[in-house]
Amino acid sequence: MASRTLKGITTLALAACAGSALAQPAVADELGMLMKTDPLAADLAFTLDTFGSNFDTEIAIWQLSGSLASNNDDAVPGSVLQSQINAFYPPGVYYASVSGYDTVFGNNFQADTDVFSEGGFVNATLNVEGGAQVINFNNTIEAGDFVSTPGEVKFYRFQIPGLFEQQDLGTVSYDGFVEIDTCGSSFDTEIGVWNLDTGELVVFNDDADDEGPGSPCDGSLQSYLSMRLPTGRYALSVSGFGTSFAEGFAAITTNVSASGSMTGMVGGVSIADTVSAGGEVEWYTFDVIALPAGALAEGEADCPGLGNGINDGCSAGGNFGSLSLGQTINGSAGPNDFDWYEVVITETTPYTLSIESETQVAFGFATQTVPGVPGCANVQPTIGGIFAQPFTPASFSGTLNPGTYYIEVFGTTSATCGGDYTLSFRPQIPTCPPGSYQEQEPVPFDNFIALQGGTNDACVFGGLQPEDVSLGDTICGTSGTYYEDIFAVNFGDQDYYRFNVAIPTVVEFEFIGTSALGAIATTTPLPATDFCDILDAGGPDGSADAGEYGYLRVALPAGDHSINLFAEPFATSGTASGTPYILSINEYTCKADTNLDGNVSPADFSAWVSAFNTQGVVCDQNNDGICSPADFSAWVSNYNAGCP
Repeated sequence: MASRTLKGITTLALAACAGSALAQPAVADELGMLMKTDPLAADLAFTLDTFGSNFDTEIAIWQLSGSLASNNDDAVPGSVLQSQINAFYPPGVYYASVSGYDTVFGNNFQADTDVFSEGGFVNATLNVEGGAQVINFNNTIEAGDFVSTPGEVKFYRFQIPGLFEQQDLGTVSYDGFVEIDTCGSSFDTEIGVWNLDTGELVVFNDDADDEGPGSPCDGSLQSYLSMRLPTGRYALSVSGFGTSFAEGFAAITTNVSASGSMTGMVGGVSIADTVSAGGEVEWYTFDVIALPAGALAEGEADCPGLGNGINDGCSAGGNFGSLSLGQTINGSAGPNDFDWYEVVITETTPYTLSIESETQVAFGFATQTVPGVPGCANVQPTIGGIFAQPFTPASFSGTLNPGTYYIEVFGTTSATCGGDYTLSFRPQIPTCPPGSYQEQEPVPFDNFIALQGGTNDACVFGGLQPEDVSLGDTICGTSGTYYEDIFAVNFGDQDYYRFNVAIPTVVEFEFIGTSALGAIATTTPLPATDFCDILDAGGPDGSADAGEYGYLRVALPAGDHSINLFAEPFATSGTASGTPYILSINEYTCKADTNLDGNVSPADFSAWVSAFNTQGVVCDQNNDGICSPADFSAWVSNYNAGCP
């Protein structure tokens, strides 16, 4: 995961601890939430010292339960009278104390001084790992004497953020609408939601009634949230009554907070766990992603009802949307919202129809009209259909003969009105061969800035390296258009692959995808570094329609070269992120085809003469490594033999 810095250090207030058997000590200062460079890391390293103080100090740290975690008198015994603790602690609430020499420490926040204890000006520092945070705090400690009470002990409280032992729920929403509840729990719950990248507290809830009517557990002590969240990653905490929430993943409970078995839902995804007594907090992470960028908009509002004049098809009105092979639709459906898309097939076509929906249940199927008989009365369910559970892709494949077809999508009676879906109608492509190289970048390609250093965008953004492959490899990857929320714009996913040819070689790139593809090759060898000028300059190019093979043949000198593959149209409609392709990089063995057009014809003689005059790669017809008059006889022989 990429490093992140959490923002929003906030003074924390613990919930009341009525009935606790152990009183929490009064604090001189709230030090707040410590930062983690990685919010998903379990433990956090930090150093507490009093090096700026003007007297002989002692320090200690306790857990929230009162258990003594660590203490120190002199950082360097015999030479440094100030104190230091180097700690590596798990998430939780902690208390630190500063007092004068001599102090006796123990459990239950015991820090006993005597009349001889020292006092003075406290200048203490808490340094968090990697320079993520430095907290300075000052105070004055009264020394002990023979007539007053013993010397003072100053307590300070801080928290190490949670998200340890978290469960990743994956994607729970496509458009940003999320409902969260703990309705199946056996105890009084509280929930909080944070932005996982910034630590910002987004919202929290105690009782479902607080959010108004409409939740599945109104009137109970369980919790409920209904909201729209921007595209991003989020953290969810579930804990018992008596939780205080703040920035930086602060969900602070007491040792008497409520506990028990917990069940609930997060955007249609079930959660279940046990929240133990003593202040346990359960953590979950989840994603909210945008509907695939580049896909076509359905064109109607959420929950319009039938007969609204937009793609109700044969359910009402006879109006249809349209969908072509290789396109993707972003739409919404519900119990009374039926969407119809007309598809016209002109030649026998293998296809895959897939749908993914955030509704409780979605159903889509393709139908065919009776040949030659127009009208909705003649639409027949002759092909079949699929059911899709929330956020679970479902698809079926087959072959369509020429004709007019219809794809229908609708929610069942239990589906949420206005639930978003993504419907893709793509040509089939060959199965990726065993042993093929798999593209290394993630899908969908969200937040590419956080992924710098590991993806093959090459010089498109940030000067990243292409992925390294070899001549003879078959590569399986995905392309398309993705939405980058940082810039709030669409980006085309360009994939660069770098390979080496040891000797001058004619290379053939063969590619096929479920969307139209473009390819651009380099002809100049790439240097070890600073190759962006060569890549950005472009080179020979080729293209292929969805479901059809494309070829690009290039004569290359020895050295490193690259091929850039991308979906077309680039960063516009119809090419959603994650559309698969197969790319092969092989030596082109048809020697007589010197103009590299895929055919052997008399035009290849002129191409050979041109190569001979320029000492080009295709001149060498007898494979002796040089271009000489002997290659003319070899070309004639190769021409007469022909090529497959």
